[in-house]
Amino acid sequence: MKPASPFQPNLPKVSEPSGGWAETDLDWAGVRDEAIHLLSQLIQFDTSNPPGHESLVAEFLADLLAAEGIGVKLLAATPGRANLVARLSGDGSRPPLLLLGHTDVVYADASQWRVPPFGGIVRDGYVWGRGALDMKGLLVMQVMALRLAKRLELPLARDLILLATADEEDTGRYGAGWMVDQHWYEVAAEYVFGEGGVGVELDGQQVFLVATAEKGYADLTLTARGLSSHASTPSGDNALVALAQAIQRISTYRSRVQLTEPVKGHLAALAPSRPWPERQLLSGVDLPLVNAWLADRLDLPTIRHALRNTFTPTMAQAGHLANVVPDVAEATLNCRTLPGVGLGDLVGEVRRRLGGLPVEVGVRQFNPASASPTATPFFTAIAEAARRETPGAIVAPYMMPGATDARFFRAKGVTAYGLMPVCLTSEEMATIHGVDERLQVAHLEQGTRAILHLLFQMAGRF
Repeated sequence: MKPASPFQPNLPKVSEPSGGWAETDLDWAGVRDEAIHLLSQLIQFDTSNPPGHESLVAEFLADLLAAEGIGVKLLAATPGRANLVARLSGDGSRPPLLLLGHTDVVYADASQWRVPPFGGIVRDGYVWGRGALDMKGLLVMQVMALRLAKRLELPLARDLILLATADEEDTGRYGAGWMVDQHWYEVAAEYVFGEGGVGVELDGQQVFLVATAEKGYADLTLTARGLSSHASTPSGDNALVALAQAIQRISTYRSRVQLTEPVKGHLAALAPSRPWPERQLLSGVDLPLVNAWLADRLDLPTIRHALRNTFTPTMAQAGHLANVVPDVAEATLNCRTLPGVGLGDLVGEVRRRLGGLPVEVGVRQFNPASASPTATPFFTAIAEAARRETPGAIVAPYMMPGATDARFFRAKGVTAYGLMPVCLTSEEMATIHGVDERLQVAHLEQGTRAILHLLFQMAGRF
């Protein structure tokens, strides 16, 4: 389908930067209206994963971008779940920069919402709907920045690639994981810019959290075995009881505090204006008991999750009849690991905690943590672009507790960062994967401006 948009601002050509960068001369009211319209349209495609149906958005955006002379490709690992690759070519003197987004969203229960979650309604200064924040809103900012670079005829030293993937909200096996494995030539880049970080307010200070790392993910199984018998004459060898003891040990366990490089960078950015525990952690004292004591006194939610490996029992199964003692009981342990922690380290830590219990530890899934260095021109450019729109803001590295598609690129040695370059309130943040998800219309313009400035800085040939 070919989208018909009434919004086509009159744009000047760019030959060289002026004092405030040439993008300040744009018709930003028109750009904002175009972005609002586009986000409303994208939300109206129900791409809940499962089942996904991401081709709906991929094909729509392919038509939109092709109409402006931007090269596009649609690549699908399975029917209906296409990935979009759009490329604005540069002179090749520098490696490509990739804008990474995803088109799938999580489930929304319409009965809990104030508005239809797939209505794309614009009301009270917001665009409402599932995916407005995660992440069709940021995808629209990326698309708009790419379109503006094309309209401005920005002279490029590197290709600009937009990759809009399927399946980010699940495993990535139909999306970024498949693209990196099967179509690396299409998406190979020096830098990747996607989701994960955002602007927040900490004690009155605006802080942009740039996702430079994310914890690893593992699903382990705890399996206890015993002797099946009639419940009226128990043998004393009950698998369920052994499993309950294992779950109790894990639920009360706290892994040791580890000050990884992403955490040190985060503290370095924030600690000078923060209370004593944060400043002391930054001092370099690497004494486990001291660090654990300090960590317990932190009032900094942005790194609390990033100091330890975590182990959370989430599911359990045992037995098939109320009057039969089960001979097997199994629980699922969801683990989030710090950079540098391998599968052997993780399993060993669990086994040590369960020492003496007749419980087997198995592995269903393991993805290690990923991290990118911050001493790069790209991180500096992101910080400048964010502060340009929000003067006085602090820009800090951030380790995500969850996972994004960036992990597939980091595994290939690519530097990948994530940031929606706008400041959200705590109420707005709570709507991500929640009820009444929405994005301020003003943020669509602000985010587009910041990303376009980033493209000028990192890809412009002047």
